[in-house]
Parts: sequence; C-alpha cells; structure tokens
Amino acid sequence: MGEPGGHKDVVSAVTFSSDGQQLASASWDKSVKLWNAATGQLLQTFQGHGDRVTTVTFIDEQAIASASLDNTVKIWNAQTGQSLQNIAAHSDWVLSVTAQPSAQTLVSSSSDATIKVWR
Repeated sequence: MGEPGGHKDVVSAVTFSSDGQQLASASWDKSVKLWNAATGQLLQTFQGHGDRVTTVTFIDEQAIASASLDNTVKIWNAQTGQSLQNIAAHSDWVLSVTAQPSAQTLVSSSSDATIKVWR
C-alpha cells in the first residue's frame, strides 16, 4: 500500500470491508483510496472532497462513506469511484462517520457539536 499512486499526505483512517478482502484509507490529501487487502494493490481512488478527509467506512460491499473537514459526508460507489451522494448537513468539520448496514443507517459526528443520523 506504499506503492505509486498511494496517498500524498497524512493517512487519517483505514477500515476493512466486512469480508476482509478490501481496505479503504482516508487522507489529508483530500482523497479516499480502495486497496486489495491481500496484495496491497490500489483498486480505486475517490476524489471530490474540498478539504482533508478525516475518516472512511464501508456501508456495504458496494458503497463507501467518507467524512471531511469540508463539512460533508460523501457516499461513493466502491466499484466505479463515482460520487453517489454529497451530504452537507453539518455546519463545521465532520470528524467521523459509521454505518449500520442491516438497519440502513448512517451516522456522522461533527465539531459543530451535533450527531446526524440518516436512514
């Protein structure tokens, strides 16, 4: 995962997919990257945040959510890298995001002192 095409700044978070086959990483270089966990091969780069990406989580095997200091949560198609949704519900930095796939719930926390829940 230290191969060419890797992150260009601080890696702020990493997470495994539920099957353990993929690893997603978030970075201050404003990107999210998807890796093959066994080989370290870069599979996909997700770009679109306007500031540092603070965290990343798998929603399921097809979607990834990331949070950023640009005050947004983005949902990405894990296979294509396409941005599926931009959630701009916080008024300050989004510091964490987590998913509960079976309940179809996404939760984020922010330095605006709020927790947001989407179903």
